[in-house]
Amino acid sequence: MSFDAIKVNDSVFDGSEYFEEAHRCDLYGQKIAAAVLCRALLEAALANRVDSDQWIKDQMKPQSSYIHNMLLQAKLAGLIDQNRYKAGIIVWQAGNDAIHDLLKFHQFYAAKMPEIIDSTRKILEDLMK
Repeated sequence: MSFDAIKVNDSVFDGSEYFEEAHRCDLYGQKIAAAVLCRALLEAALANRVDSDQWIKDQMKPQSSYIHNMLLQAKLAGLIDQNRYKAGIIVWQAGNDAIHDLLKFHQFYAAKMPEIIDSTRKILEDLMK
């Protein structure tokens, strides 16, 4: 895992502040906050890269996931590969469980936060190429 600053191209969206804060939260044992920030970062990066015109968001059905649909679109567009897609699902689920199902978060994701943060970073770097 690399702790160097994220280098992204010049873009309206710069997720480095989110990422650095998520990383600091994890280092200080604030795993819930780290998971929520990773989820927020994932959503913001995806929205910027694959749904800047909000077409996907406008087509959403009430019970479907915006993040899941954007991850799928990013994969179909070749912006991320299957491994990043699967990692994105985990980032999304960890953030959701940190907010909505704390017992499940602790059971499945809290101990994996360093890997989840690293996955978030890799997805962000792929999306910003």
